[in-house]
Amino acid sequence: MRWFYLFLLFSLLYLATTPGHLYTVDSFVSFHTTESLVSKGSLVIPASIITVEDAQGRPTGRYGLLQAILCIPLYLLGGTLDTFWPAPDFLESSWRMTLVATFNQWVCALGLVIFFLILYRLENKFWPALAMTFVLGFATPWWTYSRDLFRQPLAGVLILLAIHAALEFRRSGRLLHLFLFGFAVGLTVTNRITTLVTWPGMFLLLLFDPKGRFQVSVRKVLWVAGTLTLLGIGLQIATNLWRFGDWWGPAYANRRFSLSILKESLPVLLLSPNLGLVLFAPVLALLLHGIVSTWRRDRVLALSLLAIVGAKFSLYAVYADFRGGDNPGPRYLIPIVPALALFIGVLVCREWKSFSLRMSLLALGALGFVINGFNTLVHYQESLTFWDRFLKWVGYPDYDLYPPFILSQDFADVMMGRWAALGDWAPFIVYGGLLLLGILYSIHKLQLLNLADWRARRASEGLALHKSS
Repeated sequence: MRWFYLFLLFSLLYLATTPGHLYTVDSFVSFHTTESLVSKGSLVIPASIITVEDAQGRPTGRYGLLQAILCIPLYLLGGTLDTFWPAPDFLESSWRMTLVATFNQWVCALGLVIFFLILYRLENKFWPALAMTFVLGFATPWWTYSRDLFRQPLAGVLILLAIHAALEFRRSGRLLHLFLFGFAVGLTVTNRITTLVTWPGMFLLLLFDPKGRFQVSVRKVLWVAGTLTLLGIGLQIATNLWRFGDWWGPAYANRRFSLSILKESLPVLLLSPNLGLVLFAPVLALLLHGIVSTWRRDRVLALSLLAIVGAKFSLYAVYADFRGGDNPGPRYLIPIVPALALFIGVLVCREWKSFSLRMSLLALGALGFVINGFNTLVHYQESLTFWDRFLKWVGYPDYDLYPPFILSQDFADVMMGRWAALGDWAPFIVYGGLLLLGILYSIHKLQLLNLADWRARRASEGLALHKSS
């Protein structure tokens, strides 16, 4: 049950910073797709700048349907609340939209649980794995992107699930894990078709053992995981034919990719104050050391992660619209942030006894917490990012035209912060109290489980010592 209490803990922590509304046009398209599916059994939605026409000339979303389908339970729950408690004053929008807006908080929490399980099963060290999980969850853009309805976090979770399933199949050889791998890989294309480029890295991890030898029958892999993967492709093609009359669909039609874009995209994606991945995830300072440590522990795992990260990064580095709009941190690279963190997680678990490493992780994690905490609390379409603010503070001239730093205006975007700013103390106390009780309960149960594990290990060691004597 440890995974359940971890999921509960991470979910409640994320829900503490929920904005209670949607931000971007992409998110509204996703919400309206779910709404149309539930209310009309249709995919026709209000037209916007990013909608396209379906085969009958009606406005619809351009992307895969997985996220819209997974949002249905939250939408239905919101619909029930709207029936019995319509439009309460303390919400900015309907219960339906408020609950659907939390979707990625649940998804990102699930991703953290899978990330923890991967590290814990690799090294069997609870506290180092948990420490690195918190760094990923609250000191990288994974936190910031938990609060809107973009599809990148779900893509990252499916990649993590495939990695976890492949490692578990290595360990146990159970057919269940092979099915889970195929299920995860097949679903990736129904969420974001660009995840196709990560498949070679995933299958590499499934096919080879840590020393690079074939560990399973290729025929077995093709029959199970390959079949499920092809079913995912077939499902997406069939959906595109049904919706648009075209097998590829409009999601990435007429998009420009060119190597000439690299000279502009690389510095922006890595080091710019509004999109630079290295600046928004300071823990990546340990990445090279982590790659070396992972290579020494499991060369195939290291190669697999490098293939996943390299393929995804290369794709968007040559994409004309590599910026992805107004975002704090590189939105298109969010799916590979957990894979990058796995390199560092292996390092942390293997060298946890090193005082300098623990202090480096603490310092980089604290810096990342401040950076991404700021970006999570403000309305990122109307506010500068942390690094933009920092440059403005030190007098960088290009930022003179931006509005001043106003705490009451910036931090009122979080639902609980907005309640406090407006003096709505009743929902603040009830919601905050429930979150606090749930967080304390989760921590308590995790402590009990760890104590039980410790006692079991001590008893096992004592029995082994008794037998040897």
